[in-house]
This record gives sequence, structure tokens and C-alpha cells, in this order.
Amino acid sequence: MLDNIYGVPTHALVVHAVVVLLPLAALTGVAVALLPALRRRYGVVVLLLTIAAVSAVPLAERTGSRLFDRQSARFGPNDVTEAGLMQRHADLAHHLRSWALVLLAGVALAVVPPLLARRFAGVRPAGARAVPAAVGGGPAPVPDRADAAATPAWTKPVALLAAVVTLVGAVVSLVLVVRIGHLGSEAAWERLDQPASMAPLLR
Repeated sequence: MLDNIYGVPTHALVVHAVVVLLPLAALTGVAVALLPALRRRYGVVVLLLTIAAVSAVPLAERTGSRLFDRQSARFGPNDVTEAGLMQRHADLAHHLRSWALVLLAGVALAVVPPLLARRFAGVRPAGARAVPAAVGGGPAPVPDRADAAATPAWTKPVALLAAVVTLVGAVVSLVLVVRIGHLGSEAAWERLDQPASMAPLLR
């Protein structure tokens, strides 16, 4: 794995994917888990977004560990504060993958079962169903009162469970992203505030 890309640590680039995609996946995941209309229309897109966001987490973790190893080898007596911040940053980062997977499980549980239920039940997503015409001719379209009328009863408790799991995963993931990012920024600024003993991050 490349440690630097054009002189910039790979971790500094990869981590931005997590910082942008994971909160976006958390917010949109909660939306599709709570709102059936959004789930039917955007559920698959949100699920794919969540998969991409969660996939970026272990990559950021690996590149961060390599960067930490390189930087910690240069630490001296004046770098105690920075070392402590980086260690706390790394410790919190190890918990993010698990909670990101909880978020992914919740979004998948919200999106996939209703999708399969509609497919196997033959529900028409356009909101119309065909019934025999009263006199002659072929089938005539009539408005469908609700998708729920043709959806298996088991999808309701599954949707409730999906909403709870998604909410928990989203909230904890968002809190961790903020705390991890804050500690990482503090560690970077701690080094910039000590130019005399600075070992450049970009080297």
C-alpha cells in the first residue's frame, strides 16, 4: 500500500472519504429507514452509498496505523502531547468499523426485505393494479390503495427493527467520526505549533 501520494500521506486522502461518505450514509440511511416513500424510491442508492462508506473505514484504519507507526518512531521528549492525541485518535478509530457495520446492517435490513417482498408478491411499484373489466375488454387499471395491503405482515416488524438498528448505528457512527476527526486535527496542529522539533508529516 502506498504511504504517500504526491507527497501527501495516503491516510490524509482516504480519511476524507470516511468523513464525507459515512455521515452522508448515516443521514440518508435514517431517512430511508423511517420514511417508506423514500425507501421505495432511493433505498438501493442509499444502500450502495452505505456500502462504499463502510468499505472506506478499514482502508482509513490501515493507512492511519501505518502513518502512526512512522510518526511515533520520530517522537521525542517534546512530543508527549501529540503522541497522546494520536493514540486516543487511533483507539477511537478501532471502534468505528464495528458501528459502521451496524449502520450497514440497519440500512440493508430496511431496504432488502421490502424489495424482495414486493418482487415475490408481484406488487406493481407504479401504484396501479390490473383487475378484470366489468364488461368485455381486457383488464382495466385501478388505483392501488396502498402497497401495505399487498405487502406481507412480517415486513412491519422487520422495518421497525431496521429503523432502530439504523438509528443506533448512525448516531454512534456520527459521534465517533466527529471525535476521531477532532483528535486527529488536534494532533496535527500540535505538531504545527512546535516548528523547532517538527518532523514533517508529509515526508
